[in-house]
Amino acid sequence: MSSLCIQAHLRRGILHGSTPPAFSVACHRYLSDDFQRFHPKINLHQSDDNNVAGLHHADETKRFQNVTSFYYQSAIDAAAVQPSVRLTPAAILYSGKSADGSHILRSCQYLHNELPVRIAHRVNGFRNLPFIVGCHPKLLQVHELYIRAFHILSDFGPIRDLEQERQWSETLRCLLDDHKDVVTQLAEGFSECRKYIHDEALIKTFLDRTLTSRLGIRMLSEHHLSLHEEKPNHVGIININFSPRKLIEKKADFIGSVCEAKYGKAPNVKINGHVNVTFPYIQAPLDYILGELLKNAMRATVESNHGSVIPDVTVTIANSDHHFVLSLQYEMLNSSVCFSRSETKCGEDNRRSSQV
Repeated sequence: MSSLCIQAHLRRGILHGSTPPAFSVACHRYLSDDFQRFHPKINLHQSDDNNVAGLHHADETKRFQNVTSFYYQSAIDAAAVQPSVRLTPAAILYSGKSADGSHILRSCQYLHNELPVRIAHRVNGFRNLPFIVGCHPKLLQVHELYIRAFHILSDFGPIRDLEQERQWSETLRCLLDDHKDVVTQLAEGFSECRKYIHDEALIKTFLDRTLTSRLGIRMLSEHHLSLHEEKPNHVGIININFSPRKLIEKKADFIGSVCEAKYGKAPNVKINGHVNVTFPYIQAPLDYILGELLKNAMRATVESNHGSVIPDVTVTIANSDHHFVLSLQYEMLNSSVCFSRSETKCGEDNRRSSQV
């Protein structure tokens, strides 16, 4: 459904361009087979017994124009030079909530201006990849998804009332669903073209910025969509009474059941430290991180103890005015993660792990 939704917007002709001399025939021959996977509108197998050569040339031209369309996007060029406007969780939390829904309208208007800029920055990142790497079909597919998302969002007219906001939010929900496999596609694409990567630092920087930006975009988008829901103790995706202890207990129960299903047994999880602390926090990233930490801890504990007695996994909560630390002790190992309570930003291109 999401792909059809996106294609309906795109068939107005956003993919266009002219052939630049710098592109060689080898380039579009290299891409031709794989481009058909996500350019089905180009039929390379049409033939006319009277004019096979002419049709082949026309098909080659169409395909070549689709390649160049990844680079000739003046609207994206203009947006890519604009700075993004970052928001802190505090700014989101205290932006207000009104009975008439005007807070939802303000959130939508902010994202309507902000998301195309952030997406344009990511498109620019794809353009700066080494050419042979950027031409990998899976990376091109992600590149095209970002181009499509940019045009769909930027072509949407001004948002002045809640009905327009509802339509825009439905479009945003559609795009989030369409981009759900981007991380997998990036991982597979870079893995398959690894032999062409000569500058590891460049690729690392690209992935850091792309994944950080993706996280920020999705968090802002999901926060806006969550504003439509009435959920106790929540403002959008922000849990205003977040309890680390309750999350640890919830994840320990789930990971413990998975561990028991695989190994037939699972260690107990003990929690100590500031067990009663609560504060406003965006829970979603920690939900994933804590699950992975507990999974590693339980697996290491079970695989290292084959007797009937399995030592506990201990999680210590340490809290301050600005940060909190979760420390896991198991099998003489200590794994600690520090999270910022006040400096987390829904931005991009940050180097600090506490910023999203």
